Amino acid sequence: MGSCLSVIINACNEVFLSAIPSLQPSTTVQPPSGSMGSTSSSPGNASQPLVGCGKFDVFINHRGIDVKTSLASTIYNTLDLLRVRAFLDRDELEAGEESWDAIKKAISDALVHIAIFSPNYAQSPWCLDELVLMLQSGKKIIPIFYHVEPSHLRWVAEGKEGAYSPAFSKHEEKRRYTTQQLEEWKNALKKASYLYGFEVNERQK
Repeated sequence: MGSCLSVIINACNEVFLSAIPSLQPSTTVQPPSGSMGSTSSSPGNASQPLVGCGKFDVFINHRGIDVKTSLASTIYNTLDLLRVRAFLDRDELEAGEESWDAIKKAISDALVHIAIFSPNYAQSPWCLDELVLMLQSGKKIIPIFYHVEPSHLRWVAEGKEGAYSPAFSKHEEKRRYTTQQLEEWKNALKKASYLYGFEVNERQK
């Protein structure tokens, strides 16, 4: 999986750098020795943090039980080494902050959104609501399909059986969410399935 992660992280870095208009085209950042990803650096710039207009530069949308201690943390830690401020989860919140309000602000401020679609992703209303906001923002989204095929995301909206079908069946059974909200989630997944991204599966080491 190492080579695939290197490609993913390099892509994240490139998209983030290109999204900051205040940086000169020749300005890139050199990651510390031993970190994933590799870019060139001009002297005097490497020590300067890369900042957008908000508190966070990148928002990482993910299902914690699947990838928080693996893929999501790897991406977060590498971006941190590059002095890119990423929002990983509610642990980033300051004392007294309302979780959902702070998450909406982080999504709004971030220049780049990373969505990690994993097997249990659709079980989380938080993940799905975040995805809807990410798409509505019009910002760059980098999807990572982690042990899930892109087609399975749109199959839910098309009424076909796929990796996320059981999760939506449970959402419907609980009757905690309106038909409109369920359709909004399904349509968001369908849109995300067509975005250019990366696939990580069991055969990749």
